[in-house]
Amino acid sequence: MRVKNEERWIETSIKSIVNIADEIIIADNGSTDSTLEVVNRLVVQYSPKIVLYNLPGYDICDLSNALLDKTHYYWVLRWDADFVARTSGEINIYDFRKRILSLSRQKYYVIYLNRINLYVDLLHQWSDHPTYFENYMHVFTEESCYKRFGMYEVLVTPDYFKRLVWEEPYFFHVDVKSDERMFLRWFWTDWLEAISRGEKYGLNEYICFRIKKDWGLNKWEDGVAFVKKELQKKIVKYDENKYGPYPDLLRPYLETLD
Repeated sequence: MRVKNEERWIETSIKSIVNIADEIIIADNGSTDSTLEVVNRLVVQYSPKIVLYNLPGYDICDLSNALLDKTHYYWVLRWDADFVARTSGEINIYDFRKRILSLSRQKYYVIYLNRINLYVDLLHQWSDHPTYFENYMHVFTEESCYKRFGMYEVLVTPDYFKRLVWEEPYFFHVDVKSDERMFLRWFWTDWLEAISRGEKYGLNEYICFRIKKDWGLNKWEDGVAFVKKELQKKIVKYDENKYGPYPDLLRPYLETLD
């Protein structure tokens, strides 16, 4: 897990996988909220399963590779601090573990896993991508590493790896952040692309430039409000009949919305 300022969901995220993981290795990339406090409490609670490293200022690829170097097990699952696994039901994280361990040790795998995307709030999904695939699970080898291609971080594995695609959504991406953070995210990839072209903007400077250029706005808070309205246009109601039940660990948060 690579984390930075993830206080909102990180405890729920970790608890959803703590009973299926042999170890959970976390690198904090310079959190300024209560993320470290939460994780340190969980380190004590689940010792020695959870290990925390403070690695501020690392590039995302360097951070991922540093954690790969610290792993001790055959299988590696890259897990984000806003992922929450299903712990019960027909499709659950315990069955996922069994399925992983049933694969032949005579082959090397990278597995593209499907996830359900909750977006803006717990009741909605991103209409364009209600689910999404990424290569999160793989067999550890010293040859495997993360590399940056433009603004994207990509896991590179040897050619002899077999690629699998698993359709079953064992976990949710809870992309539910504060209005301020969603505003920053709106411009994040564009800013990274600008940086990759050699431009020297800081993120906040870039955002101020863009909201003035694109929308004629001079105030940060007006930009936040504008993005909030735009995001409402991109979401649809989550359909449990189509995508199945919410994870058990999200139920307490849903009850507060009633």
